[in-house]
Amino acid sequence: MINIIKRKKCVKMHTQIINMDSPDNKQLLKTAVDIEVMVQGTQAWGQATMTKFLAMPYYYLMLTLIEDEVVAYCLYHALFESAEILRIGTHLNWQKQGIASQLLHHLIIHLQQQQVENLLLEVRADNTPAINLYKKLGFQQIDCRKGYYANRNGTVTNAIIMSLRLTS
Repeated sequence: MINIIKRKKCVKMHTQIINMDSPDNKQLLKTAVDIEVMVQGTQAWGQATMTKFLAMPYYYLMLTLIEDEVVAYCLYHALFESAEILRIGTHLNWQKQGIASQLLHHLIIHLQQQQVENLLLEVRADNTPAINLYKKLGFQQIDCRKGYYANRNGTVTNAIIMSLRLTS
């Protein structure tokens, strides 16, 4: 099922944010996976993995479409009072234009409407633009996983765990 969350005219382009709770729309899912591969490289999740998650209860894929083309995605898990962002990415041609911020803002509102109290995510310690975005949205660092990500050159990078309280 796909729920349309918001439609908005933005810079003379039709922007739409939708929420998928199943892998039924294979074309939208494929496009999200293509963006995942583009932005995550060798660490990307493939279509089989994304399909597996979306086939399970309480896993969702929120997409930003501009002129009916997927430009950003966010795979998340929401159960009872907690939610976690598992994957998020914006097409390289659409980065630095506020798309991820808009997508996250809509996700936060959606989760608040679902009575979710806390949103978690994990980010590479060297991903400064993402960390700055999350901080701007109110996320706070709550933990660090030392040496969590393996790099191609044999080094490792820490994972920062961040949390956002969605209720007052």
